[in-house]
Amino acid sequence: MTVSLLRTYRNGNANIELYTDGTRICQTEDKEFNFKMPMNMDIKVTNCCTFGCDMCHENSSPEGKHAPLENFDFINSWVSGSEAALGGGMLTSYPHLDELLEKLYKKGIVTNATFHQDEFVSNIDKIKSWQEKGYLHGIGVSFIKESECLKEVYGEVENVVFHVIAGLVDYKELSYLINNFSNPKVLILGYKHFRRGNKLYEKNGVEIENRIIKLSRNIDWLFKNFKVVSFDNLALTQLNVRRWISDSAWDKFYQGEEGSSNMYVDAVEGKFARNSTSTKRYKLTNNIEEMFDVIKKQERNEQL
Repeated sequence: MTVSLLRTYRNGNANIELYTDGTRICQTEDKEFNFKMPMNMDIKVTNCCTFGCDMCHENSSPEGKHAPLENFDFINSWVSGSEAALGGGMLTSYPHLDELLEKLYKKGIVTNATFHQDEFVSNIDKIKSWQEKGYLHGIGVSFIKESECLKEVYGEVENVVFHVIAGLVDYKELSYLINNFSNPKVLILGYKHFRRGNKLYEKNGVEIENRIIKLSRNIDWLFKNFKVVSFDNLALTQLNVRRWISDSAWDKFYQGEEGSSNMYVDAVEGKFARNSTSTKRYKLTNNIEEMFDVIKKQERNEQL
């Protein structure tokens, strides 16, 4: 796939460029970045899900509620070029998903979405259609198990990234991705000690910690075998990734602490927070800049 410039925009004191392969470049003439709006926002649109995953930190269930469409009015205050990461729950269960995707598209937001691997397989035609319309850019697939069906549909959409969780994924499963998919990209997520994730840890904590330790000792193996490896902030800490990265590479690729350039919205409950495991949450408003200022102040106060 030819890599080309997807979006360029101004956010606070930063010039931001987004490329079709997912690369994001931020530049400023100042000593540090000061974003007025989040470059990326994780948005929970539904808490309905039929999969019942033991590690689910959202406690999603078949009886889970959907977000009212009016809870997305804040999108009108967002700047074109920003990124949204939609998730759930089971995203395809959301009855207003087409309307939401169209709203984000018309606003110029680059929208990515995460699907359970079985959800991805069974809805591949719909997902493909959304991507062809420009509604979706990146496709996150929560990898759970080996699957011939997943292998069959993998190449039907672009910009697929496999999501795996530190403490739950092992060498065998990562090797399966490497050996069965063309140039796979992987996102390592930190293990969330929250809601059902906390209950699973109480039951299998020793095994989870041992897997985290083993993975942290083999970061170089990940870099050598995957086309692209990325980490959320929690995984960076749990796996101590910093020790594998040179100072120059860290300065180039690291894009800040939680809440400095991103935030989380639980549109189901009508609240926002620094991230999905934050217990300190605030009522949604229709002004993203105001909400993001609350998150930045929270981050600054906690660093004092």
